[in-house]
Amino acid sequence: MGGKPWRFSAEKVLPLPLAQVWELLSNTEHLNRTIGLPSVVYDAPVVTADDFYRQASIKLLGLISVHWKEYPFRWVRHERYSVLRVFEGGLLERVVGEVELQESPAGTVVRVVTQITPRHVLAYLIAPLVGHKAVRDVMRYCEAAVALRRSGSASPYPRSRTRSPVSPTHLRGRLQQLAQMPIQQDLMASLQRHLQEGTDEEVLRMQPYALAETWHSAPREVLRLFLYATKVGILTLQWEMMCPNCRVPKAEYDSLRSLETRYHCDLCGVNFEADFER
Repeated sequence: MGGKPWRFSAEKVLPLPLAQVWELLSNTEHLNRTIGLPSVVYDAPVVTADDFYRQASIKLLGLISVHWKEYPFRWVRHERYSVLRVFEGGLLERVVGEVELQESPAGTVVRVVTQITPRHVLAYLIAPLVGHKAVRDVMRYCEAAVALRRSGSASPYPRSRTRSPVSPTHLRGRLQQLAQMPIQQDLMASLQRHLQEGTDEEVLRMQPYALAETWHSAPREVLRLFLYATKVGILTLQWEMMCPNCRVPKAEYDSLRSLETRYHCDLCGVNFEADFER
């Protein structure tokens, strides 16, 4: 067994509303991807009489496999969340990550905490590096969000900067077809610019109503644009069922007809129902 946990923390007041900071930090999939953490591979949940977790693993530097048991996130909306990871072998025994939010007159107080329990003596050398980096990366992510807001950026959340190339000839031909459809014509320029200049993340899962707010356009007109863009082959349409707690997609469908009504989030340990009227 390891020794006493090492605790690393950072606290900062962000000049942003509490609800916006919660959206910023509760989307852990986006947060982890943006700060450069390796992609996590999850196995099926393990359920016993006295335990519930998922086996998870990553590849460090693409070579070293690290395995752990990940327990369900604990959430209090607009207040805090935490996750426990118990490692199987290696230098560390367990890691607990926590985020706490508190409304203040100046905006929102953000407190990020990482607790690391070493397993071996050598871990005492790397624990400070890992712990300080973990809280520092999240704080830098928050600071980047503040900088984006101050700059007047249309996207309030930091994003990765990877961009896949777009075929101008192919896109131009499809846009010519789209121009013949009963859409609001001035929205085509916004769509074209978004596809050509947006990062992979911004283009991969576009939400018409969210973009309508960014483009200062009528939501139904942007939705109409997206539907006809799908018809001419510019976009593809998918429905994602997202957990209301961790906001991570649980399932994807190509049509509403194939949607199910009940879902289970292994990370949060909750069941939820899809409200088709909304």
